[in-house]
Order: sequence, then structure tokens, then C-alpha cells
Amino acid sequence: MSRDRGRGGFDTDLANTALLSLGSAAYGLRELDAQRSAQVAEVLETALHRADSANETGMAIKALSNTSDPAQARTIAPYLDSPSEFVRSSAARAYGQLQGEGAADALSSRLETEPSARVRVALASGLVEVEQASPASVVLVAQHVRSEPQAEARQQM
Repeated sequence: MSRDRGRGGFDTDLANTALLSLGSAAYGLRELDAQRSAQVAEVLETALHRADSANETGMAIKALSNTSDPAQARTIAPYLDSPSEFVRSSAARAYGQLQGEGAADALSSRLETEPSARVRVALASGLVEVEQASPASVVLVAQHVRSEPQAEARQQM
């Protein structure tokens, strides 16, 4: 059985799983030990800032989302404008899940202009996660579902 070896010979699947698990661990620790939870989140923020590929960046964003800490939305917000589709889609879902400040507006404004179907699906998914989504945001998503040119993206929305 061959394993995907990334930079430095590391097993990238294993590294990604570990990173995502750290995010979940930070979430689990929030009630039990807030200080350790914050330390784990700092490790994930460092991983995000040190990421040198779209895959590493996207996975670090997903791990930060797993913390379920709304404060992490500020860390993730700049990645909504990444040149990488994978990073933008990861950030869109995470931003909605974390209930970032102004998430509904930030995600819906991008939905109108996003060229990538993959990212449009993620933006719609993020909008669905936003608890304070305005009726206008819900209407916008519904309009995009009807007008989405790619059938697979339309189904995923």
C-alpha cells in the first residue's frame, strides 16, 4: 500500500487528520481547560500562518473551524480572498460555521461575483450555517441555486 508522501517525506493524509483532530481537541477542551484549548488554537493559527501550499492552508482553516471558536473567524476572514479555490472554499465554509462578524454579508457579497462553482457551493453552505442570516441572504442563495449553470454545483447547494 502506497501512502501519499508530501514535503519532507511526511504522510500528508496523516498530517491532515492530525491537524483536524487538534481543532476538535481544542473544541473539546474549551469547557474542561480553556487555557489548553487556547494553546491548541495558537498551534493551529501558527500552522495556518506557516502553511506554504494551498492544501496546508485549507486544512489549517478547516482545523480552526473545528475549534468552533467564533474568535477564529477573524483569523480566517482574509483567506476568503485567496487566489486558491480550495482555500477560498475552506474559508467560506469555516467563516459561516464560526459565525464570523458580518458573515452573512461577507459571504453573500462574494456569492454574486465568485467565478468558481466549487467556491460558490462553499459560500452557499457557509451562508446556511450563519444563524443571523438575513432574509435577503436566504433569497440570494435561492436565486443562485436556480441560476447556477453547473448541475453538480446546483445539487450541492
